Amino acid sequence: MLDPQAARSNAPATKGRQAVSSRKPLSVNNSRLSKHYQLVQQQIRWVIASTNIELHENTDTILQQHQDLVIAILDGNPEEASHCAWRHTEYDGDRLVEWAEGREKIECLA
Repeated sequence: MLDPQAARSNAPATKGRQAVSSRKPLSVNNSRLSKHYQLVQQQIRWVIASTNIELHENTDTILQQHQDLVIAILDGNPEEASHCAWRHTEYDGDRLVEWAEGREKIECLA
């Protein structure tokens, strides 16, 4: 479980990574589903890491953006968590689309 104090104190997100990586697929007895789940999980991590590199100057901005969301989740406040997630998606989602469209145009011109 994530430590609420660590989240509030801007501590590194290692516990969050551990929590995500320790989750098991719903059907651990189905090896094909488990392998697919692992592949999708790996792809999601790759996309997040790739876009974080392109959209952020350093990890401090990433931590700041997610701190309120993590605190809301740890406090058991789904309304606030939803609001924080929406705000984050609205801001970074628009930037991601702009980045992807620019990248696509650059690749088309090459």
